Amino acid sequence: MLSYYENAVGFFLTTADVVWFWGNYLGGDTAAETDPYACPGSASDLRNLPPAVVITGDFDPVRDDGDIYAAKLRAAAVPVEARRFPGMIHGFVALPVEIPAGKRAIQMIARAARRAWTSPPSGA
Repeated sequence: MLSYYENAVGFFLTTADVVWFWGNYLGGDTAAETDPYACPGSASDLRNLPPAVVITGDFDPVRDDGDIYAAKLRAAAVPVEARRFPGMIHGFVALPVEIPAGKRAIQMIARAARRAWTSPPSGA
């Protein structure tokens, strides 16, 4: 992924951090990298998943992973609201007071959650 290289250092979360977190998440089991329960983007069939919100930031090493996942969901006809926030780093959503874009992202998530909780299930 290009974002791993473009944003490898200097933007809070580094590519080295991502590698470390991924290794700990998988517990050393490299076979889990293709397990759809560990990495949903590796699933061969994403149909019938619930609607999703995918938020990425320009300066996030995992930005491209999010963009690719959103594209795969769309291709599987899963409703997805995806938005890349210009100039943002990984984790900006956790700072809605300090970073106005974080507040906008939280509002986007809240709107999607309200829709999910007030809409009848598909096929009802």
